[in-house]
Amino acid sequence: MDKTRIVCAQITLKILSIYAVFPEANKVLNPGKSYYLRFFAVAVVSSLVFFGSFLHLIKSTKGNPSLYSDMMFVLSLGIIYVIIGVWQYKTKCLIELFKFLSDFEEFGKPINFDRDNKLYDTISICHYIYLETLVIVVLICATYLNMDTCEKLNKEYDLSEICGMFSYVWMPFDISYFPAKQIFLTIQLFGAHFLYIVAGMSAWLVFETIQHIRVRIRHANYLFLQAVKERNPGKSREKFNFAVRYHSSVLSLTDRVDDVFGIHMFTHVALTAPVIGIGVFGFLSGASLSGFLVCLGWLCGLTLNCVVGQWLQDESLAVGIDLYQADWLHCNDELKKDIFFVIQRSRKPMCLRAVSFGVIDYQIFVA
Repeated sequence: MDKTRIVCAQITLKILSIYAVFPEANKVLNPGKSYYLRFFAVAVVSSLVFFGSFLHLIKSTKGNPSLYSDMMFVLSLGIIYVIIGVWQYKTKCLIELFKFLSDFEEFGKPINFDRDNKLYDTISICHYIYLETLVIVVLICATYLNMDTCEKLNKEYDLSEICGMFSYVWMPFDISYFPAKQIFLTIQLFGAHFLYIVAGMSAWLVFETIQHIRVRIRHANYLFLQAVKERNPGKSREKFNFAVRYHSSVLSLTDRVDDVFGIHMFTHVALTAPVIGIGVFGFLSGASLSGFLVCLGWLCGLTLNCVVGQWLQDESLAVGIDLYQADWLHCNDELKKDIFFVIQRSRKPMCLRAVSFGVIDYQIFVA
């Protein structure tokens, strides 16, 4: 197999490449200047929705009910820009991780890999269709629904907000007239669409990556069980040593995963709670429906990552549990000692970490 070819998460990476945050498949090892220029152009255009909300936040008075909506959008869009920045900074590390997961020369292809890989690709397509539909519906509906809210607040608080926009906005020049308002709204919708699609697909990429690691863990688990079932001492030792090397190789992915996703997960976990809190409070105050819908999106993303983080721990712990419950009493004493060592090592699970924030699992979601 070509070691430069990535066979894992092809659909997800293809979608991210369309949105200019990951190199195209034939340019993975050498993206070239065109990739970075395209990313820079899209990032600059999409940044107008962030700066519009940021400037409006600065100009808003203390009693302005849109203050909470501005804070929510600035925080949520800021998180996405951090995530995008991390992707660009860690692109090479991410490529190396997927190249490792796509290399079957040393340890062979995991059992049912093609079936699982096809399943994840299919789910990725479904997730993208769902995400695309949700974002478009939210953008269109929220823009129209916020118009009535905006006009009501203008009358009630004697404000001069520009109504008919996705989020409240202020610019150092007048955009309230035709066609400036419509042009800015188009750019605003494009930017919000780009940013929220990238955020949603990034959460899915973390999920899919961990799923492929779980496939490797299950394969190593299978090899351990096959080794202890072998009645021939020589063959049993050979198979067990091979399984140990494979298991050690999979465990080494912990550092790679932390390197690639650590900052991403830290930013996600640390700032999602404030985003949800501010967004829900703003919604209850009657300032913005779109803010509440955005909060739901962030909650779904965090749920996705916490669930797969817990699954990763459970899968890695299952290696020791299954090996302990296997029939290995017929093995020689030397092999039994090694089996005990593997069982002991498996008591420390692989984890998806958010740098110093802690382990991503069910507990951190509840917290």
